[in-house]
Amino acid sequence: MVSEKKYILFYIAFVLYCIAAFFDALHKSAFSFLPIALMCNYLRLLSAMIAYVSYFKQNKSAISLLIAVVFVILLPWYFKTAYSSQIYASLALMLAAKDVKFDVIVDLLIKYLSTALIVAVVFSVLGIVPNEFQYREVPLIGAWKSYYLGFHYYSTPAYYGMTLVFMLLYKKRLNCSYLYLTFLIGLSLLVYVVSFARLQIFLNFVVFIAYVVSYKWHWITFEGKIWKYFSMTAFALMTMVVVFLSFSLLLLSDSSFFEFVNEWTSTRMFLNIQAFLTYDINLFGNLIEIKTRDLMPGENYFYIDSGFVSFLLSYGVVFYVFLLVMYGRAFYKIWKCNCKYLYILFSVYSIANISNNFMLGAITCPVTFLLFADMGIQDSLYEGNMRKLRKLKQLLILKYKGETFLA
Repeated sequence: MVSEKKYILFYIAFVLYCIAAFFDALHKSAFSFLPIALMCNYLRLLSAMIAYVSYFKQNKSAISLLIAVVFVILLPWYFKTAYSSQIYASLALMLAAKDVKFDVIVDLLIKYLSTALIVAVVFSVLGIVPNEFQYREVPLIGAWKSYYLGFHYYSTPAYYGMTLVFMLLYKKRLNCSYLYLTFLIGLSLLVYVVSFARLQIFLNFVVFIAYVVSYKWHWITFEGKIWKYFSMTAFALMTMVVVFLSFSLLLLSDSSFFEFVNEWTSTRMFLNIQAFLTYDINLFGNLIEIKTRDLMPGENYFYIDSGFVSFLLSYGVVFYVFLLVMYGRAFYKIWKCNCKYLYILFSVYSIANISNNFMLGAITCPVTFLLFADMGIQDSLYEGNMRKLRKLKQLLILKYKGETFLA
């Protein structure tokens, strides 16, 4: 349970991070008499410091201390061009999660996401924060009113709902009934009807289909060499795909094909191209000016949706390569554990980052908590791993022989 003493510091750090995430995600008119942005930054930094203390308590070797020192001292200096308290705190939590069971983190995420969605809806119903809406064009239906549910961006409730569904299915992955699966599908559709985020419903159904195919029908086991090599290279491959697409479409910018791709991706490819033309790919990143809402006259919308492009340009080659190595390492370990559901999630997020940014999303991309994880304590992730089962069998045989000899 999360109340175990050894998890208490991580629990505190996580709760502080979630409080900051929630108030930062609310509509900016909420509690306008308070310096919300400043308070959230301080909460994240406090969360990071507590997370580092938690890590220090569990890891006292020289190499562990060196890693922590690098994170505590050098990362803020490194991020001087694109510094973000959110990234800094996210990395601190992920490092501290090294010695925390993933199931504990899942329980925390389910509690936070459920609470955040309920509280935001209550706040918007009571008028504490405005429930903004916009009309979005739906094929065969026409204009559809999508709601923000009190959040600053319409995508926040969509991705919170998506992650909540992912985590609920994770909890039931070994014995999920078709009735419970139907409930999760209904919940996903409800989120889609309210917020109308195409990526959310697409990813939800990809996960549902992959889950049924691998767990219910046993058509895919993810145990072959092709799955092994994909696990090690997925995020690097998808990076190359999005860079190739961006520069290929630049050459076709006057074609009908470019217009089709750009429209289908809601101008994301155009913004990727604009980002590459505006900023250089360098070792230590760029300070990228984001312009979304509340634009001044003459200003144009600019936001890099792709996580791959955003992190490559914002944080530079050095940090980006480090991140790809950590993702490849964690994904490969999941393949070795044979946890099919997490393999599905890693695959889905590797593809989703082409058009949205989940790279270090501690809330909306739970697999990031496995980047530094000690898989030795993640016993619940091993699903039919023959090597581990053989070891367990050998231990039981030795124990039985020992007890028989003593008798």
